[in-house]
Amino acid sequence: MNEGTATNTLRLGRFLKEYKASAGGVAKLIIIAVVCFGVAALLLVGAVAGAQAHEFAGMVALSIFGLLFLAVSIFSIYMLFRSRGACLRLYENGLSFRRAGKESTTTWDEIDSYMQETACRITKKEGEVIEFGLNIKGADEVAQRIQDEILSRMLPQARAAILNGSSVQFKGLKPLEKVPLGKAATHLRGPFQDLR
Repeated sequence: MNEGTATNTLRLGRFLKEYKASAGGVAKLIIIAVVCFGVAALLLVGAVAGAQAHEFAGMVALSIFGLLFLAVSIFSIYMLFRSRGACLRLYENGLSFRRAGKESTTTWDEIDSYMQETACRITKKEGEVIEFGLNIKGADEVAQRIQDEILSRMLPQARAAILNGSSVQFKGLKPLEKVPLGKAATHLRGPFQDLR
């Protein structure tokens, strides 16, 4: 362990829990890569057979579709390579995320914005982005912890500002579409993205 990692661990406080990459997510990517590669191989063999039969229109069409399936297969393999060794560690004062040998850490106070859509994305005040996808086991649990920690810091600051006579404004507050009557839903941009 180098000196930088030791400093980060001290700053993050007590270790709570570790979340590793989901085996289900890896299996899905492998299945997609194999199936797309198989379809691409069949289409490209058909294109070669079309060329030998001098049917150039069919050859071109099969080649294009074959290359598209091959591109999906290559992209799936790239995603497998990129997400190898993904591991998120939750600490008392923040979190640490490691993927493909690169580690990023943040304390709760350093978080500038948080977004949870197709992937969980944290933007630190200095501009660094930490993004962990839904391929982490317990991603929902981690997302809830991040939201709770940010909210616990945001509300006292807002309350103090109101008590001092300052106005507090939530930028980007808008209702979500198709919300059943009687339920309130908001979409926040800034320190907190999704309150439910």
